[in-house]
Amino acid sequence: MPIQININKNYKEFVIGNKEYKVPLDDDTVKQYEDLIDSFEEQPVSKLEEGSRMIKQIFTVLLGESAFDEIYNICGKSTYVMTDIFKQISAEIEKDIPKKNPGNQYIKAKSNKKK
Repeated sequence: MPIQININKNYKEFVIGNKEYKVPLDDDTVKQYEDLIDSFEEQPVSKLEEGSRMIKQIFTVLLGESAFDEIYNICGKSTYVMTDIFKQISAEIEKDIPKKNPGNQYIKAKSNKKK
């Protein structure tokens, strides 16, 4: 009797306002996301404009071209609220990234053994 292998979804679903969004968790999107996060950590944000630009880049990668403007309007045009939404989305994505990228689990396991 064959063993049934379940395939996880390669996306996360979020409802923001009244609209459902899907964040793809394919390798290309995850790499773009990780690269953006790394580059943002290297350049501290000192102005609202810079923060808004950074958030827009992330939302474009994760949710598509028009998502930032849609959600920004839902948030009353507040970068502060957009940042909070980003943090929530990011927290959910981070839960799955190690599962989607087995190499991360291997590296994490090896580094934990050294401690």
